[in-house]
Amino acid sequence: MEKVKIFTGATGNTFEELEKEVNQWLRKQNRTIQIIVREVRTISGTNLEGHAFINCTIVIFYHKNPTP
Repeated sequence: MEKVKIFTGATGNTFEELEKEVNQWLRKQNRTIQIIVREVRTISGTNLEGHAFINCTIVIFYHKNPTP
């Protein structure tokens, strides 16, 4: 069965922390998953207070590998 893991951040910087979070999760999964697709999307806008923001979302679709 296909599964999905979603990471999102709206800090407006280079998203280094978000990328670290994704990489830590992937290392923890190690060889227990097979990645089908990894998608990255960004969007910018203005919040209700008039401050600009940039949101980054990383979505990973994967299968769990069968246990031996």
